[in-house]
Amino acid sequence: MFIAKKEFDRSLIGNAVYISGYDKDGYEWDTYALVRTVTLDTMTVVLDTTEVETLSIDDFEHGLNMEVWERGAGDE
Repeated sequence: MFIAKKEFDRSLIGNAVYISGYDKDGYEWDTYALVRTVTLDTMTVVLDTTEVETLSIDDFEHGLNMEVWERGAGDE
């Protein structure tokens, strides 16, 4: 039997994201952030308040949602 390993995609680094919902500790998220680092099952983000937070795959499996904001060709 194989167990699928879940991890964040390193291409998220440097992207702006919108995070909403509840993490595994019950904290409610509704904010924009910049992805600073990605290490397998965790990622570090800088919030719009300049605070730095670390999120895990478990947070997203529990109920967090993330939308990646990518720059379009017309935005450059």
